[in-house]
Amino acid sequence: MVHLRKATVAMLALTWSGTAYPETFHVYPGGSIQAAIDSAGTGDEIVVHPGTYGGAINFHGKAVKLRSSDGPLATTLDGQQAGTVVRCQTGEGPGTVLDGLRITGGLGAPNGGGMLIEGAGPTVRNCLFQGNHAQYGGGLFVQSGQPTLAGCTFDQNTAEASGGGLYSYGYPGQPAAVLLDCRFSENSAVSVGGAVRNWDSSPTLTRCVFYLNHARYSGAGVANGGESHPSITDCIFEGNTANTLFGNWDCFGGAMSNFESSSPVLVNCVFLANSAVALYPRLSRGGALANGGSAQPTLINCTLTGNHANIGHALSNTGNAAPTVTSSILWNGGGEVGNEDAATAWIAYSDVQGSWPGPGNIDEDPRLEDLRLRPDSPCIDAGDPAYAPPGARDLDGHARVLGGRVDTGAYEFGIGDYNGDRVIDTQDFLAGAACLTGPDNGPYAAGCEALDFEYDHDVDLVDLAAFQVLLGRSQPAARVSGRPHACSVGPELAAASRL
Repeated sequence: MVHLRKATVAMLALTWSGTAYPETFHVYPGGSIQAAIDSAGTGDEIVVHPGTYGGAINFHGKAVKLRSSDGPLATTLDGQQAGTVVRCQTGEGPGTVLDGLRITGGLGAPNGGGMLIEGAGPTVRNCLFQGNHAQYGGGLFVQSGQPTLAGCTFDQNTAEASGGGLYSYGYPGQPAAVLLDCRFSENSAVSVGGAVRNWDSSPTLTRCVFYLNHARYSGAGVANGGESHPSITDCIFEGNTANTLFGNWDCFGGAMSNFESSSPVLVNCVFLANSAVALYPRLSRGGALANGGSAQPTLINCTLTGNHANIGHALSNTGNAAPTVTSSILWNGGGEVGNEDAATAWIAYSDVQGSWPGPGNIDEDPRLEDLRLRPDSPCIDAGDPAYAPPGARDLDGHARVLGGRVDTGAYEFGIGDYNGDRVIDTQDFLAGAACLTGPDNGPYAAGCEALDFEYDHDVDLVDLAAFQVLLGRSQPAARVSGRPHACSVGPELAAASRL
């Protein structure tokens, strides 16, 4: 059933204003979402109430907002294995919004089981893509599109070929998708890109999590091919696996693979306990990242630890690949980097177990606790001395340079340690009393970043409360964040895997 509430029309002095007011449609179980879309006009809103709705929908180019009233765990669009569930193929822009629905039961033929976006740039927020299947892009397939995806979860989607969660296909230099605060968990692909496959596409990924995804051949988290140059910032790759135990092939990149001319830029990323596994006598390469062809990825302030492969626990480089790594930690028992063929790796101001030639490199226990630097870590103030971009943050959202020089790894040490003695005590508060600006008195003076837990350029009662949590404790300051975890998702989507 579809109900329509018409907007009030304003008249002043008996004169028609000429203004078209948006309308709100309500859809209840048994009603048709597609009928509401067909009836809606530009700027209208469609509210879908809790329940399961069968069939597929198509926005047909309309700039309307389709949202659930109670979130994705209460409201489901079920494709019933009959085809793609949601389509945007008629030039939809940011005004076309899909918000807060669970999309499941999609079957792409061949592309996009849960959703198909072609030549469009809709906004997709707080949606759960779960249990969809396609040859390419089980959860979502984007071709030559520029959608924005925020707070979405891709869970247990599958691809017969590539891109279990998402396949992004485009042309070199073309704008691509933007992903913010998204989570990819337990997606799989028979070939490459268990969670994400990019081909000639360069999406932007910020504060995303890749957890327990699987690919048979390469790039269980992200597989970049062709000329793909994605920007990947503040992301966590944990427990992803490329596994060819059921075939006679080598495998590459437990978390990420970069081949052909792909050259992603990764900043403040963590690669933890990822693996590439092959059946002897075949070889696995790159527990965290595998690079081949002429790929030239760049890693800045990343932490790679606990990853495993036959060649290169952290990085494997073949062909003419030439990664650049600065201010990073590569630590898992040695053998962190493996170069073959004509490949090279330029690594500087990093902590590499087993050592690696390069300016500023060390081979010392980084002394991590919860992946953050302990007060006695040799990685404090050991990063690239030339790196100090304005406004830079670490993975916790704190100011990136809190000492005289940037630290090594994804997390900066020193929040709360105003006087720089690596102990948080009353002396820090007394020395930094002048930094207390309050929320409305403008930015603080230079040097006050260590007391700005929120990194909002003022020191107020919120920051003081966070400081009190640490007061008197001789422990790593960076363990306390002034906001939720950089890659966390809301409680509803975090519970998605339990459905």
